[in-house]
Amino acid sequence: MVNWTRRGTRIGVDLDAAGFRVVEISDRESGPAGSQMIQRWESADAAAQAEQLRKALAVFAGRSLHVGIAGPEILLKRLTLPPLPPSDVPEAARWQLKDQASFPVGDAYLSALPIPSKKTEKTSVEVLVALASPSAVGARLSLFAATGKSVKSMVPRAVALFEGMQVIAGETTERAVAVMDIGWQATNLVIGSAGAVRVARDLSVGRNTLAGALIGTVSSEHGRMQIDEALASALTQRHGVLATDESALSEEGIPLVQIAAMMRPVVEALFTEVRRFFEFYRVQLDEFGVSKLYLCGVGASVKGLPQLLSEGLAMPVEQLNPLPGNAEEGPQLVAAFGLATKRGESL
Repeated sequence: MVNWTRRGTRIGVDLDAAGFRVVEISDRESGPAGSQMIQRWESADAAAQAEQLRKALAVFAGRSLHVGIAGPEILLKRLTLPPLPPSDVPEAARWQLKDQASFPVGDAYLSALPIPSKKTEKTSVEVLVALASPSAVGARLSLFAATGKSVKSMVPRAVALFEGMQVIAGETTERAVAVMDIGWQATNLVIGSAGAVRVARDLSVGRNTLAGALIGTVSSEHGRMQIDEALASALTQRHGVLATDESALSEEGIPLVQIAAMMRPVVEALFTEVRRFFEFYRVQLDEFGVSKLYLCGVGASVKGLPQLLSEGLAMPVEQLNPLPGNAEEGPQLVAAFGLATKRGESL
């Protein structure tokens, strides 16, 4: 844990299936300061996770928590509605989402934010709707029940990522930009422009998927050898995404060209999904398309991946890091940083 100060006023907690990331920001006369923490879940048991959170958050001075959440029972959708009084928007949104959600929407938590539009004729309005089932919200709240701290807001993780990008990169252009958070188990993609999230999507490819592609039996200068999970993770950390014309050997004597060939299908699948999402945005929402990609998450540090993304998508790719000098942990804290600083619309 890197400590900037123990005095704190705002704590952002970014939760997902792999673990949690925490950023605490305190306001001082000399400017903002804070502390941060990254932990992976030690158990899949909810009670054990609650105890792990309790111990982790005990070192932070602040009491107000702003939590980023994601999952199958937490939806973030862009809807087009007729012009309505603000009080009527939630009911109209529930009606549109009733067949898209896997849970009853009648008693679900909902927030709706208008999406800025350049249209002069207001025949319709676009809103970004966050919807969460009571069970999903209740499960998250129960994790914090014994921490002695108060959950002040729950924000969809995609919104927290975009807000973190805005603070870290100072991105305020009208042109659309994307944030791509490559986690351990999944990748979160969000596109926004003019300071607002437009669309978001989750991909079932993460850093573990890249490493998992290397598990198996390969030929080496010492004969046939088995790559297990630990070695696959070490090879990914050491070599990253390789070009298919590599001629050298790994420390274990494995031809790097084999490692590149084994990982290539996963990398291409990731590229394909990202391209499709960007093309959908360009065709359906913005003829100018995405102008820049910001990369974060644990997968942002995989060697060679930013360059391949930039070449494959034909756009600039920049890594987000709120902790200059800490390339390993910093990119994992973007959503937590956004929660601790901007705190978007709560469910």
